Amino acid sequence: MAKASQTKEGQELSMRWMTNSSTSQIDSDRETIIKLLYSIASKHEVRRYLRIFSNANTFAVLKFDGVILSEDLKSLSLSLSFLNKVGLYLVVCHGMGAQLNKLPIYYAIWIDLKIIFD
Repeated sequence: MAKASQTKEGQELSMRWMTNSSTSQIDSDRETIIKLLYSIASKHEVRRYLRIFSNANTFAVLKFDGVILSEDLKSLSLSLSFLNKVGLYLVVCHGMGAQLNKLPIYYAIWIDLKIIFD
């Protein structure tokens, strides 16, 4: 499989996405994620993902309860680390479920992170 950075579009996306990278490890992680995205999604979907989720104006609010802290902290940590490495700006909330449920949410997906990242 060709590296994402070997195509013209891949080079443009890689350069735009990696401009704020300060270390080679972050660059390597992001290149890996870009390659993964190109292998499982169309160019249109990859561009859309990078456009939506790799700027500071777009972020995800993640809420979780105490059960995950006591039963699956390692999985939560790995999941949050992965989301951060792919460039998603995260706001993590614990113990604010009732308040967050009252907010107008335009788009929400309820995900069990353990299922996705195990």
